[in-house]
Amino acid sequence: MAISQTDRFTANAEAFASIYNNTQSQREELAQYAIQNAAKYMQANKSDEAIKEFKKALAFDSENTTALSYMGKLQLSTGKNSEAIKTFKDLVRLQPLSVDAHVNLGNAYLQDKQYLESEKNLKKAARLDPMNPLPDYTLGIQYLQTDRLAEAKTQFLKVQKIAPKDGNVYFSLGALHNKQGNYEDAAKNLEKALSLKKNFSAANYELGVAYNGLGRADDAKKRLKSLQNTNPHQTNDQ
Repeated sequence: MAISQTDRFTANAEAFASIYNNTQSQREELAQYAIQNAAKYMQANKSDEAIKEFKKALAFDSENTTALSYMGKLQLSTGKNSEAIKTFKDLVRLQPLSVDAHVNLGNAYLQDKQYLESEKNLKKAARLDPMNPLPDYTLGIQYLQTDRLAEAKTQFLKVQKIAPKDGNVYFSLGALHNKQGNYEDAAKNLEKALSLKKNFSAANYELGVAYNGLGRADDAKKRLKSLQNTNPHQTNDQ
């Protein structure tokens, strides 16, 4: 029985699809293997080697968002700002509605002091999820760093309503009040921050500044002593 032209075309198409799917599956498996290697390098604090493995993963699977996200963060943590910006722009292209993607790109621009671009991405992230405190908090940090203090305060108070038990926002409000010379308000917020987050070195330091500004020299010295006794390996995120 003769095979029709249509049947022959269908058979060829199915064979090609099978080969393509197998090849694609193999590429994805190789990408995952490279990501696993990158994770091992990250655990060993070998950032450059980890970045190389993430690049291998992306060579096999250019739309692997896991590789892009981790590679961008590593690039940013090692001062490779321009590379991080490029990586996070690719991530935003693939995940245009992702709050984290826009915040990561905003952070990269912020670290590179491209303030207009960072503000644009952080505001975009905030619009995507108004109840997520991270975009507004990060925008407040940008305003604090660039002496837009009234705007920073507005952002931090907004975050305080969303996340009233987050010690970071009280720390930032305290740092802002210190910068303005409002030491009494600074002390109140920093004491609150430390009640929510123990061993918060930055808050201890700022509280010492506030106490010193209030003329409470003995309390300021206690803060300094507390800092000296803090385990340097402990993080402020506990």
